[in-house]
Amino acid sequence: MCHNITLQTGAVFIADAHENANRHFLEEYLNGLDKSSLMPTQLFLMGDIFDLLVGEVTYTRQFYAPIISRLEALAQKIPVYYLEGNHDFNLSKIFLHVKVIPIQKQPLHVNTPKGKMLLWHGDKYGSFKHRLYTKIIRNSFLLSFLNGLDKLLDHSISKKILKDLSLKKICKKIEDFEQKTILRLKKYPLADVWAVAEGHFHQGLEKKLENVYYINFPSFACERSYFVVQCAKSMQSAKLQLRGSNV
Repeated sequence: MCHNITLQTGAVFIADAHENANRHFLEEYLNGLDKSSLMPTQLFLMGDIFDLLVGEVTYTRQFYAPIISRLEALAQKIPVYYLEGNHDFNLSKIFLHVKVIPIQKQPLHVNTPKGKMLLWHGDKYGSFKHRLYTKIIRNSFLLSFLNGLDKLLDHSISKKILKDLSLKKICKKIEDFEQKTILRLKKYPLADVWAVAEGHFHQGLEKKLENVYYINFPSFACERSYFVVQCAKSMQSAKLQLRGSNV
């Protein structure tokens, strides 16, 4: 799948919402679009939008069916780009109108007035162990087998995983994150790139690092904040809270 995307004024970025039985912030945001004039021109979902959503796993699709329907409806009005994360993958089996970018197709190249910008969830260049894990958990045959077992057990496997994930503490500071990012950037394909934006780490960092402008979006689950591009020409953006106030 090839995308020729130009960033527009009014584009919105949301990362790491981790929707679950206790968190409904993305659903609240989507519901609010019907009652406001803040309809995005583009919506970029930067991965880990759900605590667990897998194309082959029936229960996760059922669990999040209302939000999936809302995203599909929105994607018929504006472009919605969904960069898969490590909690949500094989999503092309779920979405028809949302443009799904699997980890194999990341980074997503986006054109801006300043040049090329790279977008991805952020876990593609992890350790060998992590990369092996992400490859195994995306195996369609394995997931189909586990889904069959899950059905036989009244979805107890999926329910247990979702419950455990809902209790996980995800809002924490990573020590020496800036230095770790500088090392990680050395692995990124940065030729002719002026900016890199990713989620995954939940740190909310914006800074010039080495020769590239780096953005790590804050976790929507932790801060209820998202980014709006106020002027694509000057690349001016604003960080907004779910309820609409600046932070």
